Amino acid sequence: MTGAPAAVPNRQTQDMLENGALTILRIPRRSMLTAALVMCGLLLPCQPDIGYPQATSPITSSGLNTNIAKHGTTFDITGGTRPGGGPNLFHSFGEFGVPANQVANFLNDSGLATTNILSRVTGGTPSNIFGTIQTTGFGNANLFMMNPAGMVFGPNASLNVGGSVHFTTADYLRLGDGARFNAMPGAQDAAVSSAPVAAFGFLGSNPSAIVVQGSQLTLAEGNTLSLIGGNVQIANGTLSDGAIQPARLSAPGGQINLVAVGSPGEALISNGAGTLAEPMLTGFTGLGTISLSHGTTIGTSGDAAGRIVIRGGHFSMEDAGLEAISTSVSPNSVPSSSPRGDISIQAEEVSLSNGAHLLTSTINGTAGNIALEVGTLRSNVGPGGLPLSGAAPVTITSSSTGLGGPGSISVTGNGRAASDVVVLSNTQVVTTVPHSAQPTIVPAHIDMTAEHLELRNGTVLKTDTTGGADAGSITLKVGTLATEAGPDGRVLLSSSSNCGTGCVGGQAGDITIQGIPGITPAETHLYVPIVRPDSPPTVAITYQLARNMDLRGTDIRSEAIGNAPGGQVIMRTQGSISLADTTISVATQDFQIDGPKPSGELVRNQGFSRIDILAHDVTLKDSTVRADANVSDIGSCPLCLGGPSAGEIWFRVGNSFTADNSAIINSGKGRAQAGLTKIIRDHFFSFGAIWEPDYPDYPTNSITLNHSQITVESPHSGIPGYLRLRADNVTLNHSILNSQVNDVSNSRGLDGQLIDVPGAGERGRVIADGRDVQGSVLVSAKTLDITGGGIIAPTTGSRIASRIELLANELTTHRGTGPGGTFDAPRILDAADPTRVVLSSSSTGSGGAGRISIAGEGVAMPEGTPYRPASSIHLDGTALFTDTHSDALGGKIEMISRGPIVLHDTTVSANVTDVRPASAGLQEQGGNISLSAGSLLVQGGGLSALSRGTQTGGNIAITVQGPITLESGAAISASNTGSANAGSVTIHAGSEFVSRDASVTTESIHASGGNIFIQATDSIRLVNSRISTSVLGGPNSSGGNIILDPAVVTLQNSQVLAQAVQGAGGNIRIIAGTFLADQTSAVSASSEFGLNGTVSIQSPVSSLSGTLATLPQSTLQTQQLVTQRCAAQGSGHLSSLVVAGRDMLPVEPGGWLMSPLSVFAVDAHDDGGRPVAETIPDAAEGGNTLVELTQGHPTPEPRSNFTTPGGGCRS
Repeated sequence: MTGAPAAVPNRQTQDMLENGALTILRIPRRSMLTAALVMCGLLLPCQPDIGYPQATSPITSSGLNTNIAKHGTTFDITGGTRPGGGPNLFHSFGEFGVPANQVANFLNDSGLATTNILSRVTGGTPSNIFGTIQTTGFGNANLFMMNPAGMVFGPNASLNVGGSVHFTTADYLRLGDGARFNAMPGAQDAAVSSAPVAAFGFLGSNPSAIVVQGSQLTLAEGNTLSLIGGNVQIANGTLSDGAIQPARLSAPGGQINLVAVGSPGEALISNGAGTLAEPMLTGFTGLGTISLSHGTTIGTSGDAAGRIVIRGGHFSMEDAGLEAISTSVSPNSVPSSSPRGDISIQAEEVSLSNGAHLLTSTINGTAGNIALEVGTLRSNVGPGGLPLSGAAPVTITSSSTGLGGPGSISVTGNGRAASDVVVLSNTQVVTTVPHSAQPTIVPAHIDMTAEHLELRNGTVLKTDTTGGADAGSITLKVGTLATEAGPDGRVLLSSSSNCGTGCVGGQAGDITIQGIPGITPAETHLYVPIVRPDSPPTVAITYQLARNMDLRGTDIRSEAIGNAPGGQVIMRTQGSISLADTTISVATQDFQIDGPKPSGELVRNQGFSRIDILAHDVTLKDSTVRADANVSDIGSCPLCLGGPSAGEIWFRVGNSFTADNSAIINSGKGRAQAGLTKIIRDHFFSFGAIWEPDYPDYPTNSITLNHSQITVESPHSGIPGYLRLRADNVTLNHSILNSQVNDVSNSRGLDGQLIDVPGAGERGRVIADGRDVQGSVLVSAKTLDITGGGIIAPTTGSRIASRIELLANELTTHRGTGPGGTFDAPRILDAADPTRVVLSSSSTGSGGAGRISIAGEGVAMPEGTPYRPASSIHLDGTALFTDTHSDALGGKIEMISRGPIVLHDTTVSANVTDVRPASAGLQEQGGNISLSAGSLLVQGGGLSALSRGTQTGGNIAITVQGPITLESGAAISASNTGSANAGSVTIHAGSEFVSRDASVTTESIHASGGNIFIQATDSIRLVNSRISTSVLGGPNSSGGNIILDPAVVTLQNSQVLAQAVQGAGGNIRIIAGTFLADQTSAVSASSEFGLNGTVSIQSPVSSLSGTLATLPQSTLQTQQLVTQRCAAQGSGHLSSLVVAGRDMLPVEPGGWLMSPLSVFAVDAHDDGGRPVAETIPDAAEGGNTLVELTQGHPTPEPRSNFTTPGGGCRS
């Protein structure tokens, strides 16, 4: 480097070297940045002039009996001072420079054993080392060279020294006994001793620099090379032929120390206990700059790699490398718990760029650790914190290529717990475990601790394994974390095990992102012990919380592939976690729960994969969170009968959870169990993986899903999983919750008995290894609002479909604008109408439909406690069904509300097909629907319990405290289009039942129809409506019965029909104080080819003119009618019309009440025995008449017919 000279404090300014040699500046320490710019050639050129003109006498003596003799190109250095004839030899030079192609040879002319050669340069001129420094006759003696004016090493500089070499610009060397060897001659020279060197001492505020330009400085195996001074610059150099040569410092199996200081203080290399592993800086208030660039390599590679130690204020690497590679293949190094070849960097500011690399590696031992203790670390980051454009990746790697394992990589604070700022762009931080590594190696880890951590633009943190050894962990302790993809790729955090097919792999590592102990907040949560579920919370767990996390364009993986257990991803903040375009995934494959690893150790976390995210607020946008388990077949996991590992996803959210266009997937493939997915505030128990706790977890404030999907599935033959959403407010907007299952696993319980078999869980709870063999979806909230999309729990095989429990005080659904799910993978749940909300637990295999329960908010309650009623249930544009499409049991639907249930344009169905033979003995085979409410309004759509095959249709039961209203085409239907009977419809209305343009029906094609019973305290009113029970079936079938039991029945253009085609018609009984029907209404119980049913209307007040004839003008004489043999008689079959009252008294106790005289003739030619609108002839004319009498007891049941005394004629 050339340029104007600078002042040297306390020394005469040296303008330049003699004869125009390269000038070395003493850079005033105005700032480390200025110094770095000067030394890197940004203010002054870094390349020396070609030719390197040298002084005529580059080496001169300045005392201590030092002698210099030049022999050709060699300067022999002899003499010196040896205190007490001991092992230390001291030399003093006025000038010390070695021209190119020449040698400075320290010659042992005394023949005495020497440990250390200590030399100084006193003339105030920098030392220009362009040739070779060697020692002769000293064996393994160490060489110390001290020149406070500075040092420059040119591209031809080299070392041929038997021991360690230390170059320094210190002001003194302090010996172990306290004596000083000063850089300037003085009285202290007499005090030098044979004690080893203990420290390098600096007295000024701006020590001189050490510059290495293209030098090749190499030591013998096992020795140490030190550059200890002010600023240290190592770059390339230009050879005499013009070629550019990168610098290389090499100490195979030894140690390289680069130390830059900027104030008075000492750099200790030993203490009273012996040599220190690395220099220790004491007393310094400022440190200098170390710069490596232009292809520089600092290496300690050898059979057993040595250490590299960096100490400074600012450390920069551009296109440079630190390498500590162990090359020995000796079996004795397998495996080593003590890493060899560490790289240790301590600096307040570290900058890495454009292909800079740090590497430790081993074959059969344990590679060295890489530790960066920094205030700030910036990698491939330019001005303004922006990623460097077009820069080559920075790599920080610890690897193994044989039986051994890598070392760990850490980033922490410099003299404090945490770094201030760490920003990595296009940087790869990797520890790799090869397939050949022994399973017993110690896992390597990546640990970073920083107040603010940024991972950007293709940055990778990876601790993967490809063999039987475990992957290492990744731990980020942060105040804030920000990640973002860039032109060079996405951000990746991976701690996976990828052993491959047929391989027994190590366990995937854990990835933990949390707070900094003692710096960021910590929270202690109390939990209920699992072993004492009824006790108060007593188990305390403390969480270290980061402040916030913002992840964009990031992939986080802890996956196991190839007979390996999975790991965990743990994220914990006091504030928010935001995931945008981010994937978090864990996986386990072909591994038994609680099984041993290849190392013989038991697995962590029972081998479960787990994602545990704890934050005040969580936001997902365009992101995926997934936990997978896979057992390909029983051959891959012969011990997996008891339950292969499954994944868990926990979102523990203090305030709000929001997902936009995102997916949460928990999948158990093959024989693997599906896992558990929770979005809650916190767990109830101290261990969160309680599968189906009797006491539920605590709710968060809000959960919002927009165009998102949550899936917990077992699509093959594994035990199903569970999905739990608990919040005060849950909003599902065009989103889907999916709990798909398929076949049973035929696995055994702890007693060896088969448990998970076809039929298990159909009508009761069956537990296998702590798991219910029926999955479930639970949404618990004060308010639940669903728009579009839906909640589905299908089964396609022999397993019963999962339960769906929607427990909310207020539940509302709305028709959407399109399909639900993510934008990239929308899912149409209703092909006929993709905008409808779908709530279904259906079966297309033999497993059977599940149960859907809609009730009030779930609270802590023992298993089996009845649901609390909701405040209101409003379903709009919704399909709610538990249908089966093959030989399987039907599902159940229940809705419980103390307030209104409103079904608008909504269909509720529990349809079945055929009976599965294994379930033929069960009492309930069809799908049942049960509604309980304060009021019920059905507008359009309706309720359906249909059987298509050999199963009896399900029943529909509705109990309402207030009014029931059906309108706008609403239909309630229990029917059977197969060979079995239809189900029944039972409706209890508290005040009134009103049907406008609606119907209540039961229907059977080949068997008997179901019954319809409608009861209301006040009235039943039908307007343009129909209540009917009909059958088509054979002669042994019969129509269903209809019973209406209100105070008032009103029919307006409506029909009450109990009809049959071939079998007998059903019976109709209307029990009402008042029965009113207009002329367009009809009440009929008929059979086209079979027996007609009976119609019994028990009402004291009737208006039947619309259906029957007008009453005659003249009053009949009742006495005449009574004395006749029969009041009315017809040929063939007879039907009767019963008009009964309730609120009258008989003439005498126990007597009969006379019904109003609405008497009609019977047409003998009417096969149906139906009343004909004719005027009855007078009794005196011999006409046969009929009078129906009812006994006057106050029973609501229909009255039976009676026989006229002496006549034997049935009335």
